Amino acid sequence: TMEAVKLGDQLTAAEQGFQRFGEAADLDALRKSTRGMVSDVQLLQQAIQAGNFGIPIEELGNLFAFAQQRAKETGQEVDYLTQSIVTGIGRKSPLILDNLGISAVQLREKLGGVSAEAANIADVTRAVGQIATEELAKMGAPIDDATTKTKQLNANWENFQANLGKSLSPLANGFVTLANAIMQGGAAMNYMAQAAKSSNTYGAFGQVISTNTKLVQNMNQAFNDN
Repeated sequence: TMEAVKLGDQLTAAEQGFQRFGEAADLDALRKSTRGMVSDVQLLQQAIQAGNFGIPIEELGNLFAFAQQRAKETGQEVDYLTQSIVTGIGRKSPLILDNLGISAVQLREKLGGVSAEAANIADVTRAVGQIATEELAKMGAPIDDATTKTKQLNANWENFQANLGKSLSPLANGFVTLANAIMQGGAAMNYMAQAAKSSNTYGAFGQVISTNTKLVQNMNQAFNDN
C-alpha cells in the first residue's frame, strides 16, 4: 500500500541521516533501551534530532531507558516521552523536561546552581543523564505485561510495513511517474481539442486530436478505476 511506501521512504531517509551520528550497533542499543516499543523510523528520527542538537548518541540509551520506564509508570506513550527528553535537552527547556517528572529545581542542582537556559547542551545532557540514572535505580526492573507486548507488536508491525515499503518504493515511483505522464498528456490533448474546436478547423487534424483525446481519457478512466 501507499502507506507502507511512505513509511519505507521515511525509513530510507532516516537511515541515511543516522549515518552521520551512529552505526547499526547504536540503533540496536536504542531498540533495547526502549524495549522494542518504539519503531525504527521514530528511533532514527529522534536520534537524528538529538545529533542535530549536539546530544551524543552514546547518552541516548540511558535517556531513552528512563523515558520508557517513566512512560510505563505514568501511562504516557513511550515515543512521546523519548521525543520530550530529546527536545527538552536540545532546547534546554525545563518546561518540556517536566513531562518526564524532571523539575527545574533538580536541573539547577545538577548544574551547580546554573539555570538550564544559561548552561550549554553538554552540561544539560549530563545533568539530565544523572537524574535519569538516579531515577532508574529507584524504579526497579521493568515488567513485561500485556500493554508492553501490545506496544512491541505495534512497533514490529510498523517496522514490517516500513521494510516492505522500501522494497515497493521503486515500483511505486515508476507507477506514479507513468501516471503523472498520462495525466499531463491528457491535459495537453484536451487543450488541443478545445483549440481545434474554437478555430473550426476540425477536418482531418481535428479527427486525430479527437481520437487521441478519447484514448487518453480512456487511460485516465482506467487509472482512476484502479
